Amino acid sequence: MSYVLFGSTQASIYESWNDTRIVCRVPSLQAGTVQVKVVIGAAASNGMDFRVTSNDTYEPNDSFDTAYG
Repeated sequence: MSYVLFGSTQASIYESWNDTRIVCRVPSLQAGTVQVKVVIGAAASNGMDFRVTSNDTYEPNDSFDTAYG
């Protein structure tokens, strides 16, 4: 199973997923910073800070890269 984690919250809506880009909806989160990771099977990517500034504002806004490994 493959999924994206925002802290301990799994994204549930995915617009697209391919070898170079994942587009998913950010789950409802409290303001603050969480680690975003991509999980594929038993392996997880390195985490990257993702800052939630309010219920509908996120930084970075569009996309970011995280090393898988």
